[in-house]
Amino acid sequence: RKQNLLQDLKKKSQEMFVCPLDTKDVVVVLTTSGSTGYSKLVPRTHREIIVVSVCRSAMISPDVEWAESREKQFLFYSDRMMGWAADHSFYTLCQAETRVMLDLFSKPPDRDIYVEMWEALEAERCKMCTLLLPELEHLMESLRMPSGPKNKLKLIITGAQPYRK
Repeated sequence: RKQNLLQDLKKKSQEMFVCPLDTKDVVVVLTTSGSTGYSKLVPRTHREIIVVSVCRSAMISPDVEWAESREKQFLFYSDRMMGWAADHSFYTLCQAETRVMLDLFSKPPDRDIYVEMWEALEAERCKMCTLLLPELEHLMESLRMPSGPKNKLKLIITGAQPYRK
């Protein structure tokens, strides 16, 4: 039987290869939607990603000292793929921010995904999260209980569709 990736990574003893980096190195290449008729590749360098990250942190939470103090840090829930354009994955990496994720592949089959998601948000005391609108609606439905949620989020980042309610 083959080992899964995590087991393989834990048992390997190879030296990690770390390439020297330069701020001008391209870190990601995004694609445009092709709204003008042609899709375009847009390269972004390490410097550009970090500049956007710093600006975004000031915009999203100006009262949080991201670099100096970890005491005022917002815990961020997002299980989006790393590098997904609508997420803060590069922002998270550049700011060395704690990002809470949930492994839904190993959840018990009888558990509600959204109850599981909210339990992770509460257990980790997350203050902000990224959710698509259908997820947000399902989450709100699953939280309609007599006791209600114990915690509140300060910020929900959403998009892609109009909010119906």
